[in-house]
Amino acid sequence: MTSVLRFIMTPGIVAMGRFRLRTKLGLLAGLVLIPLVGLVATTLRQQQADLAFVRSELQGTRLVDALLEAMQLLTEHRGQSGLSERAGGNVRQALPATRERLKQSVEGIDTLVKTQPDWGLDESWTSVRERLLAASQGRHPGVGRESIEWHDQLVQDLRRLLGRTGEASALLLDPQANSFFLMDLAVERTAPWINQIGQARSLVSSILVRGEASSVEAARVLGYATEIDQNLLDLQDRMDALQRVGESEPAGWTEARTAAAGFAGQVRALFVGGMTTVDDEQAGLRHYEEASRVITRVLAFEHAAMDRLQAVLMQRERDIERQRLLMAVVAAGISLLTVYMLAVLSSSISAAVRSLRRTVAACARGDLSVPVEVRGRDEFAQIGRDLEQMVQSLSASVAEIRSQADMVGDAGQSLADASQAMSQHAQQQASSLQQSSAAVRQLSASVQGNAEGAHQADALTRDVCQRAESVTEVMGRALEGMSRIEGSSRRMGEIIAVIDSIAFQTNILALNAAVEAARAGESGRGFAVVAAEVRTLAQRSAASAGEIRSLIAQSAEEVGSGVSHIHVIDTRVREVVDGIRQVAGQVNRIARGSDEQSTGLREMAQVIAQLEHISQDNATMIEGAAGEARALLDRSSNLSGAVVDIRLRQGTSDEARRLVEQGHAQATSEGLQALLAQCNRGDSPYVDRDLYLFVLDRRGHYLGFAGQPARVGQDVTRLPGIDGARLLHDIWQRADRSPGWVDYAVAHPETGLAQPKSSFVIALDREHVLGCGVYKRLPRAALASA
Repeated sequence: MTSVLRFIMTPGIVAMGRFRLRTKLGLLAGLVLIPLVGLVATTLRQQQADLAFVRSELQGTRLVDALLEAMQLLTEHRGQSGLSERAGGNVRQALPATRERLKQSVEGIDTLVKTQPDWGLDESWTSVRERLLAASQGRHPGVGRESIEWHDQLVQDLRRLLGRTGEASALLLDPQANSFFLMDLAVERTAPWINQIGQARSLVSSILVRGEASSVEAARVLGYATEIDQNLLDLQDRMDALQRVGESEPAGWTEARTAAAGFAGQVRALFVGGMTTVDDEQAGLRHYEEASRVITRVLAFEHAAMDRLQAVLMQRERDIERQRLLMAVVAAGISLLTVYMLAVLSSSISAAVRSLRRTVAACARGDLSVPVEVRGRDEFAQIGRDLEQMVQSLSASVAEIRSQADMVGDAGQSLADASQAMSQHAQQQASSLQQSSAAVRQLSASVQGNAEGAHQADALTRDVCQRAESVTEVMGRALEGMSRIEGSSRRMGEIIAVIDSIAFQTNILALNAAVEAARAGESGRGFAVVAAEVRTLAQRSAASAGEIRSLIAQSAEEVGSGVSHIHVIDTRVREVVDGIRQVAGQVNRIARGSDEQSTGLREMAQVIAQLEHISQDNATMIEGAAGEARALLDRSSNLSGAVVDIRLRQGTSDEARRLVEQGHAQATSEGLQALLAQCNRGDSPYVDRDLYLFVLDRRGHYLGFAGQPARVGQDVTRLPGIDGARLLHDIWQRADRSPGWVDYAVAHPETGLAQPKSSFVIALDREHVLGCGVYKRLPRAALASA
């Protein structure tokens, strides 16, 4: 489907591409207006035809009304002519007036027929006209039956003329239901009704005047009555249909229907059984007058129906004329509105295209500062807004490129200087590493010698430690022997104690024995001697035991002292052994540490050698980096040169720096006050788009603010949307070192978003600093949300 649609539309698109916009709009206007004009013309022609149709119907109603009047007068003339010879009197006197009225009616009809020559009624009307004039002049055939037939034939011709009139005037072709039924009542139904009543009136009146009636005449009269009744039924059906379409009954219908029904009843009552009952001659005249009153009511009903029909047609005529006028006004209004809208559209599109072309041409010349001024909400306005956003984004991008290129140039210069300094430092570092490498190698040799001496000392220490441990073992065995001697001495002391106890007991026993011997006297003398000896032995044993105890106690004391000394010696020896062990361990650790130091120093020497090579490589690479930095500086300069001729909507970092340098030059040459006077003017030369020069003191107060003198005196630390204290600290920290850039975030005055900004600052003195900031481009998400 897409390919088919593309195939169909491609030729038209190619053809439209060859025309200018005004030509396309002109073609569009033609495509809109030509069918509109054709449609309006067709509608107006149709309405004109409808209007002519209605007007023709109105003319037809007038002619029909005149013909019906002529028919009524003719029927009245027929009746009066039939009665005038027999009845005389009032009837004969009324006949000239009827003929005069008939003549006037003929003249009126003649005038109406002549006003509508295109209906083609002249031939039919001429024949009827001559006979009507003859009737109005009394030149009709004799009396009686011949006169009635002549009048009946003329009535039939009038009815045919009525039909021709309804056909020619389009009354019979009326498309509206209400007007059609009204026309049917006035044209098709009323004429036969009047004729039937008129025929019955003439015949019955004539019969009543004669005083006799044949059966044929009676049958005819009854036939007229039946036709009248049937006609009333048909008329009632038409009335019902008329009411069904929302139209009310014409005035006089009820009276006409009642009168006609009563007349038919009277006629039927007079001729029951084919005979008539006649009182006198006046009955015929009364019947004639009664029938005339019925015809008058029928004519009143016909006139009411005709009036209503004419009112409906006239209302339709007014409606059509109003519709024509409305159609003409609407068509003219639509045409004028279309022309106006196309003119406005052409002007709007042309203005939008001119604005777009102006901006695009300016962009092609490198001027991105020309705004796109397309108002509205249509597609061109949307394109204008998109183009404005594109140009603004492009301007911001180019401004960012210029700013970054300038900053990259500064960074490249700083990098080149730093690379040169690093190259010199790298060479110095390589020389220092060479010296360090030689010193480490010497230190490694010394540590290696220390390690070897430590190993020898460790071996000697281990030997001394082994010997000390042997002495410790001997001292242990001696201590064990002394302990055993000490134990034996304690055992001997215990034995001596037992012997001493035995000697004491023996002495007691000897004492007791001496006492007993003394008691025994002579017989106990020998026992006393033994007891004395035993006591002496006991005393000697006790004395010996005491000596032995003293010796053993002295020996035990000496053994205990020896054990104590041996314990002290053992403790000291053990301490010496532990010390030797510790010394051996320390010496061993010193030896291992010396080995590790020697290994580490050798590895350090290798690392320093590698560092020496790396330092040399770094020096070479730094030289290359310095060259790349210089190349980067050249490229940033080329990049700045590529976009320097593009006029932007935003200020760039190089312009901000030039603005600060100009202010610094003026302050240096003319003084700070001269700079502040220029800066705080309403038309300050230190304002360029979104760039402005500011002067701050060390406390953070604005002394100068280009383009916004009202900001003078404000404290930067109290400004909304910015971390003023940190900004002031960064500005003075940067300015105290050297001129340079300070990065911070500040609320953009247009978007209200926190946007990164960089300001170039130069210190005038210890108390004043100059600066100018440039906005950096927001991230894409922030721009979309803005």
